[in-house]
Amino acid sequence: ELEGQGVTVLMQTPEASKHSSFVDRFERTGERRIIGKPRVVTGKRKDGSSVSLTLSVSPCAAPGEYIGILYRRTEAEARAKAETELRDVSTALETLAEPVIMMRGHTITSVNHATLETFGYESKSELEGQGA
Repeated sequence: ELEGQGVTVLMQTPEASKHSSFVDRFERTGERRIIGKPRVVTGKRKDGSSVSLTLSVSPCAAPGEYIGILYRRTEAEARAKAETELRDVSTALETLAEPVIMMRGHTITSVNHATLETFGYESKSELEGQGA
């Protein structure tokens, strides 16, 4: 149903009416106002209802071709929150005074500084990727 349609079929009226001018400006000037910059947009479902999305557009190698990646806002927000929480946990684990070893299966994926001190290693690269 979508292949062969203009992408504006997935956009609500305000964004759909501006789409051609955005593309024309980028192709004419190379100015990246939207290209490469994730932004919140409102999509239009088949039934006409709205869906909140995060859109990221990148140009392809072939002139005039683009890739658009869309995330439902709830998914994008959950992903961003999970990434932040993971960074926070990683920072907390790194600063613990006790050794921490993270593994995937039987392979060491990460260690903290206390692990290096406890086991006499100088760098994480000596342990990471090794079988436990």
